[in-house]
Order: sequence, then C-alpha cells, then structure tokens
Amino acid sequence: GKMSREECMDSVFAYLRRQDADIICLQEYVTGNPTSLKSLVGARMPGYNIEYYLLKGRDSYCGNITLSRMKSIGKGKVLFEDSSNLALYSDYVAGGRKFRVYNCHFESYAISMSNIWKSLTGDRETLQKTENKYRKSIVRRPKQVNDVLAHIEDSPVEALVCGDFNDNPMSYTYHRVSHDLKDTFIEAGRGFGASYSAFWPMLRIDYVFIPEDWHAVSHGTDRIKFSDHYPVVTELVAGE
Repeated sequence: GKMSREECMDSVFAYLRRQDADIICLQEYVTGNPTSLKSLVGARMPGYNIEYYLLKGRDSYCGNITLSRMKSIGKGKVLFEDSSNLALYSDYVAGGRKFRVYNCHFESYAISMSNIWKSLTGDRETLQKTENKYRKSIVRRPKQVNDVLAHIEDSPVEALVCGDFNDNPMSYTYHRVSHDLKDTFIEAGRGFGASYSAFWPMLRIDYVFIPEDWHAVSHGTDRIKFSDHYPVVTELVAGE
C-alpha cells in the first residue's frame, strides 16, 4: 500500500541515521508548520545540529535543511530573485580546518511527464505552458548558479557545494561550477550515477562539489524509493 507522509518521513530519517554521516543536506523539505521543524527533525536525528531556511508558499513552507554532527560557527542563505529556490550555507571546523557547506536547490523545469506526453500528442495549451516553464528555468538557473559562485568568491573559508542542481553534466550550470570545484562522482563514482529516478539511468542532477585539494574516497547513489530523487552519498578527505 501507499505510505503516509509520516511513514515516509520516518523511513527517510531511519535511512539517514543508518548512513551515520557527519553532514546531511536536504532540499525541498515541506512542512505546514516551520516552528515544529527543529523538534520533529531533532527527535528523529539525535546527535545532529540543525540549520534550515524555509520560504512561505501558498499553503506550506518549503526549503533546505543541513544536519551536522558538528556545531556550525556561522550560517546564512543566498535567496534567488523571483524564486522559491535557495542556497543555505553553514560554516564548520573539523581537525582545525574551517570550511563552508552550500546546500543548494536550483530552479527546476517544473514539467511533469504527463504534460510532456500531452504536449507530444498535440495539446497546444499544455505545450504553451510547458514551453513557458522551460523558458523560465533556462533563464533563472544560470543566474542562481552565478549568485552562489559570487557568494563563494567572498567566502572567508573554502567551500563545498552540494544539492539538487536540476541540470545535467552537459549543462552551463554544471560547467560553471565544475570549472572551480571537483565533482565527487568524477573522482570516485562508477557507472551512470543517476540521481533522478524518473529518468534513471540517464539523468544525474544531484551533485557534491569539493575544492581541488579535497579528495572523494567514495561516491554512491542508493536507489531507495522514498523520493523522486535518489540520495547521493560521498566520503571526503580534506587536503593537507
């Protein structure tokens, strides 16, 4: 049978606890009540510090959460013009080394498979709507990426960038970020590594990017069915 939202959330957090990661970045967390987020997530993720930022939508709040075994020594956000997407950043110290983690969610195409099908079968109105959504995201996403990269340039510490980029490795978005940072999949991944389940195995849109002197020891994508995205799991070592 179909899982309730509560059961799905419990399963996701049980999976995350098993991973025992030092840092966990979640995007598109939706809640009707942002004040309960800390207690709700905190109860399911003991031992983790929680940073989050949610934007108010029509009837709910949606945003990003970063969980960490370390306490953050600084945090902030990069909000994008005319968008419900954002980047949340948190600063940490580990082994005497300071670094910043950007947890990003860039503009999606917001196009459903059923609308693509309708457009293909000649529904002109759906075609027009689909085209408009596509145009908007094509224009917005590069701007959002540039906003984050400009923010990184002003960062007093080295930066790691991860999240849902809603774009593939052939895109401007990807090339712009990978010009300055390393893709952990390229360094330690295998196979297709696709993270978007609707188009598996062809679509890799969730990434972890690290500074040149960091190293990815492993990079994997677990095909678990709690979301339309598969989680990306990577083990990192900071450079000397």
